[in-house]
Amino acid sequence: MLERSLRVALAQRDRHIGDEHILLALTLCPGVPAEVLADHGVTHESLVRVLYGSGGEAKAG
Repeated sequence: MLERSLRVALAQRDRHIGDEHILLALTLCPGVPAEVLADHGVTHESLVRVLYGSGGEAKAG
C-alpha cells in the first residue's frame, strides 16, 4: 500500500506521502477497503475531483 501511495504522490509531483495519497491508493486497490469507501460514495475519481479539481493539481487551502 505504501508503494502505491508513493506512486500516487509522485504522479502529483509531491515529495512526500500524505493522507490523501494513502486514501487515493486505497481506492485503486481492489478489496474490502475500496468497496467500503465506494459504498459511501468515495471513489478514486471523486477524490481526485475534490483534492485536485479538474486540472489534476492540488488546490490551495
